[in-house]
Amino acid sequence: MSRINIGGFGTGNVEQASSLAIRYAEALNVRFIDFYRYAIFPQSGRHAKTAYMQIPRRLYTEGMTTTALEWVLALATLMRTSDVQYCTTLPLQGAISGRGLNTDERRWCPQCLDEMADSGEVIYEPLVWRMCDACCTVHATALASVCPLCKRGAQTFLVPNARVGCCRHCGAWLGHPKAAMERAVDERQISASRLCSELVLLPQLLGEHEALVPSKVAVQALWSHFFDASSERMGQAIGETAARIRCYLRGDLTAPLSVIVRLALVTQTTMRQIFVTQEFLDSGSGVTVEPSVVSSLHVLESPSAGRLVSDARNVDDGTQGNPPSSGDSSTSRKIWRWRRRNALGEQAQVRARNAARQAVEKKVSFAHKVKVIVADLKTSGAPQPSIKAVKQLISSRGPLLNPWERMIIASRISQVYSVGESAISDGPSGDSYVQHVNG
Repeated sequence: MSRINIGGFGTGNVEQASSLAIRYAEALNVRFIDFYRYAIFPQSGRHAKTAYMQIPRRLYTEGMTTTALEWVLALATLMRTSDVQYCTTLPLQGAISGRGLNTDERRWCPQCLDEMADSGEVIYEPLVWRMCDACCTVHATALASVCPLCKRGAQTFLVPNARVGCCRHCGAWLGHPKAAMERAVDERQISASRLCSELVLLPQLLGEHEALVPSKVAVQALWSHFFDASSERMGQAIGETAARIRCYLRGDLTAPLSVIVRLALVTQTTMRQIFVTQEFLDSGSGVTVEPSVVSSLHVLESPSAGRLVSDARNVDDGTQGNPPSSGDSSTSRKIWRWRRRNALGEQAQVRARNAARQAVEKKVSFAHKVKVIVADLKTSGAPQPSIKAVKQLISSRGPLLNPWERMIIASRISQVYSVGESAISDGPSGDSYVQHVNG
């Protein structure tokens, strides 16, 4: 098989998986439908009449889906690199919600395509173009979705004769910069798209002992640091209900990309601060919201609230921990509640950082256990294990797997046993293998 490089790797404009697959087929000088039938589909483990296999109309090859995982494993085997995972949103699983993350229709920047062609660089379609609400940050324009020649939209990502940068209906080149100039976007949309690019880049830059924290931990850190542990204030700042914010805090719902982007815009934080370090340079409470940043936002603190803060700081410290009695003034009771809220906010911030640290430690510990167990199996002459067998040797809680656990185990088995990741099965159960090893 040929070897090609991933376009934009190491940047926020890394290539999307569907574009990479199409370029790979072009490098082999075969039609994409044949590449799908004889190279991609057989790697999925499913059995069908390959010669008659058609490409499903909606394939979420860049989403947080089983289909995306199958395509990653197939392309990783063909290209002999695990970096293909960064061409999808799979590395972001658990950090943001997969629902509504990717668009159903293909979009592109005509000017970017023309500049790639004119410069002689590799022509590819970045992953960020498939993320909802994204625009081109280079040219400050909205992404196009209608072919300038045949005027047809609703383009799917993969068709039998797919080519990068070309219309899926008529095959025409999609680069026409003058048409793009008419779709200018405002600074808020550009800032939001830059945050999307930053999020796409983040997994590529993680250190050996770094990992993305879960969604609820990220939201908890922002909630406690910038909003004084108040769901009402956070909801007011980003245009969400307090009830929905509490769902994100408890982990009942995974925060979608739109919520994370709005929080980053309001608090002026980076994606790395939110999902990796949890270290915020701002002093914390008192976030100021600009009306132009997020629609339907309101001022967080009224003048009376500001006077209350001033009064609270001037009260004798000896009474700070004592709850007000029924005879105390209304101002005293408000001051006590204000101080109590700040104390709870500080406690919540500590809990959020501890949870973030524990999440990172958990992944590092799991990766170390996998490394030791797979190495021991290879040294003892044991046959190649399944993914579930390794998981069961690590934990007695059963072979249930998270996507990141499956990725870590498959990668380690592939390295130690020198096999492609597509040749590594989940296995129906690890019981028989564990009995064989223990016996």
